[in-house]
Amino acid sequence: MKRVVLYCSPNPIGVSPRQLRALEELMKVNTPVVILETKWVYEEKGKSGLWPFVEKRKYKSSEGVLDVYSVKLMTLALNRTQNIYSIFSMALSLSVYAVIWLSIILYLIPKLKVGVVWCSNAPDLPCTIVAIVKKIFRNRLMYIYEMRELTPELYCIRATGEAHCPFYAILRLLERIAYSSADIVITVSAAMRDYISRIHRPIRKTIIPLYPFPPHAEKFANKSYTLRLQKKDKTIAIYGGSVLEKIYDLPLVIEALRRLYPQIKNRFQLLIIGRGDETALQYILRARNEMPEVIDFIGFMPAEKYYQKLKEADMCIVPLTLNQLTSIAVPNKLVDCIITGKIVITSALPSTVELAERFPNTLLLYKPASVGSLSETIVNALGRIGTNDVHSTFHKFSRLFYTNFSKIIYLIKRFTTNE
Repeated sequence: MKRVVLYCSPNPIGVSPRQLRALEELMKVNTPVVILETKWVYEEKGKSGLWPFVEKRKYKSSEGVLDVYSVKLMTLALNRTQNIYSIFSMALSLSVYAVIWLSIILYLIPKLKVGVVWCSNAPDLPCTIVAIVKKIFRNRLMYIYEMRELTPELYCIRATGEAHCPFYAILRLLERIAYSSADIVITVSAAMRDYISRIHRPIRKTIIPLYPFPPHAEKFANKSYTLRLQKKDKTIAIYGGSVLEKIYDLPLVIEALRRLYPQIKNRFQLLIIGRGDETALQYILRARNEMPEVIDFIGFMPAEKYYQKLKEADMCIVPLTLNQLTSIAVPNKLVDCIITGKIVITSALPSTVELAERFPNTLLLYKPASVGSLSETIVNALGRIGTNDVHSTFHKFSRLFYTNFSKIIYLIKRFTTNE
């Protein structure tokens, strides 16, 4: 009997389509996979605050049927730091959640003959639990830790703009536990791989960069290519992401469009898609009133509708700010734009420079926080619409993905075969 890969996804929304694509690739080489996921359920104030339970279900993929164990935790939908009751509710929820996770993993490993535990998340409580399980089973279990984001930086950048919030040291400790316990570390870019190797120099690990690959990517690229060939009166650009956050610099884009407004108002339109607070929305509405021919604000869109807009667009603008997180991470939105063969304008950061070297006809870089550099890049992009080869870009990206993924499969097979 083949050893099973237990894929753990502590993400509150469960396993994403991108993660499922990776699991389907494992199934193609006859590697059995079982999913353990987390789903948070929020109730209105006044209802019961804590009902943990586990639900088993089936997921039908293109490669077969997967068993999915969902750890569900119901907690109060409050601002959880406003009063003692809400803080107690969150602490109790996390405690029960940790016990459930540890119990079900210890139950599933011998029951399913698990040989590999693959944990995909930032370094938090579930990843620490898997690290504890790895210590219990020692050499009988392979632990793959997939680092999608640098959680300490992500939390702290959003909270204060710097990595100096009170729980930063705790998150760093959890991060080190996850790295030190793992047999293989997977990152989303070579820049992140180099960063991890540098800050955890004493830890010698196999670190493999694996860019996120959208599901149904080939169909996505082909449809995008067909729509792009349709003649349009205007060049359509997409900005997709949270507005006025510390990750994306939308004000910089709007300021660059103000400079270019007289020469682009009849041939360029920016569609702004994403959530934002009241201040952000008022800022965008004022900009739209100033430049009605150029700026259009759509607001939040479900994923399928966003992808439809992306297919119809000519180019994308992903204005990443320069900080600890963005300098080494690769947002999913950036990958989506590359695979569809759009001209992509983004900041010149270590992670994006690396991609621009691989896809010089697709990525155009500007100097971070420079309005003049961004304005010049937009003008340059307008002159290059339609010159890049969508199919060549897609196949180059897919080769990059499968080359690195084959290394992971090889290491899994070698470990499980030697058991």
